[in-house]
Order: sequence, then structure tokens, then C-alpha cells
Amino acid sequence: MAFRGYFALNGTEIANSSRVVAHVGADTPTSDIGLLRANENCSPTPIAPGRLLGQPTDTQVAIAPGRLLGTIPDGTRLYGPGLGVIGDCWTPDNLCFGCREMIGYDDSWEGLAAFLSDPLYRPELAPWYTTRVPESAEFGGVWVMDVKGLDTTPGERQVTEMAGDGGAAGPYRDTSRKVTFDAVLIACSNAGLTYGLQWLNCQLRETTTRSDSTLRFMAAHPSGSAADPASLVREVHGVVLTQEVQIQDAINAGHGENRQATMYRVTWELTVTRPHAYHPPIDLDVAWDTIAVEPIKWVHAADCTVPESCVDMPVLYSTECVPERIDVVTSPPPSCGGCLPVCAVVTHVYEVPTFDYPLRCAQTVATLRIKNNAVRGLTLRGYWRRCNALAGCDDERFPFQVAGLPPTAELVLDGISKTYWANYGGRKRRPWGIVGTPNGSPWRPAIIDRALCWELVIVADNDADFDVSLSLADREA
Repeated sequence: MAFRGYFALNGTEIANSSRVVAHVGADTPTSDIGLLRANENCSPTPIAPGRLLGQPTDTQVAIAPGRLLGTIPDGTRLYGPGLGVIGDCWTPDNLCFGCREMIGYDDSWEGLAAFLSDPLYRPELAPWYTTRVPESAEFGGVWVMDVKGLDTTPGERQVTEMAGDGGAAGPYRDTSRKVTFDAVLIACSNAGLTYGLQWLNCQLRETTTRSDSTLRFMAAHPSGSAADPASLVREVHGVVLTQEVQIQDAINAGHGENRQATMYRVTWELTVTRPHAYHPPIDLDVAWDTIAVEPIKWVHAADCTVPESCVDMPVLYSTECVPERIDVVTSPPPSCGGCLPVCAVVTHVYEVPTFDYPLRCAQTVATLRIKNNAVRGLTLRGYWRRCNALAGCDDERFPFQVAGLPPTAELVLDGISKTYWANYGGRKRRPWGIVGTPNGSPWRPAIIDRALCWELVIVADNDADFDVSLSLADREA
């Protein structure tokens, strides 16, 4: 079963058992903040009058070695998402009452805060807290008790019984998966509990207006294992809400009687439309192993049918390369009137380091990012091939074609979502007539077996100036 101590939806934490345990209080004090300096002002001292930058306090540390940014100052309270208010020091109470003795079974991971680069778990720093809603400080968090549907990829295959012995198996397909959650909401007042219930449902309802939501979790509990916690992170994509948060039981665990519930046992359901769970992606900056420049040749135009005399010629769809005046042509032009000369053809080859990283399954999805650095539109074609492939044998797999990508634009061919988009002018845009394949079929992402050697090949003219980066994401079985 997946680790039930942490879940994040679209980058926002929705459940964290380690945070809940810290909020309800520890058995022994772990810090003197608030006990000895509760009446002091913890605001940082500005580096100069009128400046917004402050000197780091004694309890602040750099967020990473060599970084100039520090962790949050003492006394910080969230004003809203991404905004903090710094003033008086924290009070000694973690929540409005101590209930650590109520936790009989604690399976939280003590290293989660450090792994997520969260410096401190306090209600004033929780993702749901805001100074503008007082009861938000009375909500303790979401503790998932059970989650089902994140272990293996679901699938189905119909088998039709034959008239004779046996049956005929139909095609196998991976189906959508149902993910059900059983969780406890903890608060110290009914108003805080109601606020937390609405906050959780609000986060889940963000998936109702989009189809690219992502749920992040960990495949197993990291404690007691030699596994790198980062290698246990998984993501499922295309998440949508199919059942709202429903209250199954209500408990009054507060100190006062007749004040209604301060704990809810709740359930909800998410459906993952893209059924696979993915390992953390492996990001690679493509550095070409070989760049081969071919001299001027005649290539086939986009609107010209292939004549028999053009069979052995390279196919390159280019509408922007200006024909160069040539005094001497070593190869005669073909008979097809649509064949056009280009300046040169450059073939870039990159051997993908498939063996440099641990392999767990036979399917790896590739995502390509192509950045046009030239002052004119970028036109190229590319494909994948097995290393040392013979002609006609696994030599042009998963072809793609880019036609007229504007200068400074970055094209993303996303293998996980099986869609593509362009980052241009500071906005995410939908390309029209730019992405395709040489034979006119729809583009589809590359799904490779990293147990084999693969090469990425891109063919363009000699004036093309572009950068390529590659991400490889292994699929869970």
C-alpha cells in the first residue's frame, strides 16, 4: 500500500500525518520558542531603513548550501497563499489544546519535513491557515487512514470463447483507476473542523475544471529502508474528483461538552484518467554525440507526391529555407517539379544514457523540449532508433516533425499527457500546424524500453539553431 502520510494535489499539500502530529502536540518540548521569548518581537531587522530585506535571525538557516535565502523567521503567520506576516513570537501552544495522548498508532515519518524542505510544522504556517479567517488556526489537518487504488496499474482484456477448445484474447487496455481515501480531520473547535472540511473539498474541486491535475504521493513508507526517499515519489496524472468529501462519523474530542464534533471520519474518491503512476523524471540536457552535415541536395516538398526518381532522397518538409543560387550542381534535379533545394541537411544524433539509471519496468515515457534560438522559424524532423539499427529495422521509431516554430519559442512534446504545447511570449499556447509527422499521422510520444540502447535523431538545415532537453519517466507496472 502507498505511504498514507503525505499527498499533494497540483502542488498543494492536502494530507500530511507528520504535520498533524506536530500540531496536536509532542510529549516533550522540542524548542524553547514561545516558552522563554513569548513577549518579544520576532520581526527581522531590515538591512537598511526602508528596505524589505531583513537580517537573518538566530534560528534561520539557508534553504540550501550557498543560497542567500533563509528559512521562515520566527513568528511568521500566513496572510494568504505565498504571503506571510511577521510580528510577535509564537505562543507555546501548538494547537488550542494538547491531545497527543489520543494518538495510539503513529505511522508518520519523522523525516518528511526535511525531505519537503519544510523548516517547521506549526498551525500558523499550515497551507490552510490565513490571518483573515481566525478559525483556520483551530484546524489541525488531514490524516489519511487508508488509501486504495494506487498500488498497480489496472487493466482489462476480453476473452471470447471459441466454438472449439479455448478462447480468443482481445486487445489489452489499461483502464482508468479509482482511488478512494479514508481520512480523519482533526480540529479543536467545530468551527475549525467545518473550515477544514470546506478547505479540503475546495482543493479537490479544483480538478473539476481541468483535465491535467496531478496527485503526488510516496509508494512506500521511507523509514527503516535503505531506499532513497526521492526514489519513492510517484505521480498520477489526469486526476478528477468523482465523489466529494463525505462525513462517515463525527466525534467530540475537545475539552468542552455539547459543542458538536471536533473530529470527522471522512471519505472521498478520485479517478485517474491516465492510469499509470510515474517515477520521478530523469532530466537530461541533450549534448549531440555526432553532427553530420550533408552537402546541398534536392529534397521533396510538402505538396509534391513522391516520384519514383525521388525514392532514395531524404524527406524534409521545409517552407522557409530560401533557395540558394547554385553555379554548379553535382546531382541533377529530379523530374518532380515540387522538389526544392535547401542549403544543407544536418543530422544530429544523441545516444540516450538509458543504462545510467536504475530500471524497474520495461516502459519509459519520453518528453522533449525544443527551444528555437534562431531569428527565423525552426523546421526540423526527428525520430528514435535503436543503436546500430539496420536500415528498415527499428531505424525510425516515433517520428515527429516541427514546422515553423517561432523564434524564442519552446515546444514541449509531453509524453505523460500525450499532448504538446508551446511556451512563447511568457504564455502557454496551443500550436497550430506546427507539430506533426512526416507521413501525416498524428504525433504520439516515444515509449521505450530502457533495457535497450536508443538514439534520438533530429534532422534540420544548417541554419537551424536550437536546444533540446529530454525527460525520461518510468511507468509503474
